[in-house]
Amino acid sequence: MTSSAEPVAAGVSPWTVPELRAAAPGTAAGMVESVADEAFSRGYAEGHAAAQAEAELRVAAAAGALRAAASGLDSAVFSMQSRLPSTVNALAVAIARHVIGHEVAADPEVMHRLLSRAIALAPLGGQVIVRVNPDDLALLRTAGHMPDAVESIELVWTPDPSMGRGGCLVETPTSIIDGQLDRMLYDIYDRLGHD
Repeated sequence: MTSSAEPVAAGVSPWTVPELRAAAPGTAAGMVESVADEAFSRGYAEGHAAAQAEAELRVAAAAGALRAAASGLDSAVFSMQSRLPSTVNALAVAIARHVIGHEVAADPEVMHRLLSRAIALAPLGGQVIVRVNPDDLALLRTAGHMPDAVESIELVWTPDPSMGRGGCLVETPTSIIDGQLDRMLYDIYDRLGHD
């Protein structure tokens, strides 16, 4: 140990250990406060970064869900748009069926004209079986609107409950003339879908 009596080199002052108890009262507290502030700032920054990363994940998931929903809606709209023409065509044919059925029931002359055209297509000779709905046949007989027989053709009127109103099926020895209203309307519907 050095005694205080030892000579000191010129221009050099000896270092003495500071008295810790005698240090300034705010120095230790200031260091603690500085360390706490730094820890708080670091923790805040880390928490902020973690919260921002989580928010970005949520936003990305929500954006993905919105894209999926938009794609689903696009598919639904496309599907509806692609079915619209056939739906409109089916509705038009159903309306036509209703109107024709009403006309046939209201005016026997309509059925008379339809049957006359079908019979005119038959070959000239032999027995011709004309199948019609029983209600149409009764209407024609009651109103006196039975189509005239053509020479050399024997007309055989056959009530057929499987026939729809307003149609007929004319059977000859060599051919069948399909004048069923539902068949004609289906053909129209089919042509509408391919035009």
